[in-house]
Amino acid sequence: LEGTPAGRWARVFSSAPMTDLVENSTAAAGLVIVEGSAFPLLIANSKAANQTWITSQYTHYVRYAREEARKIPSCVVRGLLAPVVSTLRFFSKRIGMDDVVYLNHYGVSTNLWPEVSSEHVLEAARECALKFPDKAIILRSLNARLNAPLIHALRARGFILIPSRVTYTLPVDPKPRSRDFRRDEKLFNDGTYTVRRSASLSTTEIRRCEELYRMLYMDKHSAYNARYTEEFINAARETNFLSFTLLERSGIVDGVIGTFVNHGVLTCPILGYDTSKPRSLGLYRRLSMAIYRDAASRGCDQIHRSAGVGDFKKTRGATPSTEFSAVYPTRRPRSARVFWRALENLCSKFVAPMVERFKL
Repeated sequence: LEGTPAGRWARVFSSAPMTDLVENSTAAAGLVIVEGSAFPLLIANSKAANQTWITSQYTHYVRYAREEARKIPSCVVRGLLAPVVSTLRFFSKRIGMDDVVYLNHYGVSTNLWPEVSSEHVLEAARECALKFPDKAIILRSLNARLNAPLIHALRARGFILIPSRVTYTLPVDPKPRSRDFRRDEKLFNDGTYTVRRSASLSTTEIRRCEELYRMLYMDKHSAYNARYTEEFINAARETNFLSFTLLERSGIVDGVIGTFVNHGVLTCPILGYDTSKPRSLGLYRRLSMAIYRDAASRGCDQIHRSAGVGDFKKTRGATPSTEFSAVYPTRRPRSARVFWRALENLCSKFVAPMVERFKL
């Protein structure tokens, strides 16, 4: 495992209890190895309250959905959605929606899949089903642009593919043609900020990175996002699980990204900036360009830009794609399979079109 993404992940998540790394998650970490391929596991704690959406299906599809529904401008749609969420909440408790094991879950919002055969993944899922017969097995972060053969294989084997969010992928083009991209590049190079790839972080810088991440993801967006700690950032940096880049001005760090690469695809689990600074500084635009530069310097073909701010990402050349969670209910009661299948239909026919329409 030495030197692999799964190996670096294992060093981070064996370094401390989960809540010391992600305050609002009590999942347990594990590992399954099939034919030399290692897959991280997170075993959800179904009895814990107020978990982050990345390790709680209940938070994702009930708590977070209720929060997002408040942003819908149409009072008619909000009125129609309220009883749907209430019904989902009732049945999710009855079937144990969080009695799940996540396969290939790195403890981040976007989990990149290794370049292994679909059979290897299916075998890993079978191993999980044998070890955890009372839990559903869930494979997150699947989209047709990056994982089409795997999605096809999972459907053929009876997995339930539930839309989870809309994500964006951006090719690393040596000559990007987007006007907005070129404007961002000019801003990035204007000399206002020093851009520093950081092989080491001081205690003060680690604390500042954690603060900047919370400003954006927790304070500005949602308390249901993963609440990463200083200990997580330090462990991720020490093990090279994440690579950090800082935006610094007059000795003060105003922005940070922490990126993760798996088989030529880069994603950015840690992104934060000082939201109290003037918008005219363009900190998000600068950080987006820092992500692109990082991917290009590491020879990546694609950037997985995750979800949110779709219009911004599309004008820079990114393409939207529905992301799925693949659910295999194992040997649990038939009611659990009925529940997951109903959730699949609900999200496919109602939620996903609504998310696209209202750009949630």
